[in-house]
Amino acid sequence: MILNEILISTEKIDNVQVLKLQGSINSFTEKKFREVLSVAVRQGPVIMDLEDVHLISSKGAQALKEVYQVSFGHKNKLVLVNISKPILNVFKMAGLNGFFLIAGDEEAALKMASKR
Repeated sequence: MILNEILISTEKIDNVQVLKLQGSINSFTEKKFREVLSVAVRQGPVIMDLEDVHLISSKGAQALKEVYQVSFGHKNKLVLVNISKPILNVFKMAGLNGFFLIAGDEEAALKMASKR
């Protein structure tokens, strides 16, 4: 996986969309990321699996914040799962660590996303 790629696969569990991301969220990929996620969070609750995300740049952090705002505006939950320590550090540095619902595992994420 190179730095200017992001792959997003989607699975639906009940009414929750689970998006598995692979690659980087940066200035090369943030447009695709924002477009796909913005559509998803308008349709219902979303779990975003970040296990295979290796880099989030400042541009990527800005895109994450914008997607969160769309989900909040549509009253749909956005739950993050499988976040590495380096990515959590990016969230802290960008002041985003309090924005998102973060689950410890997929089962907890599904419960969080499904609750009203």
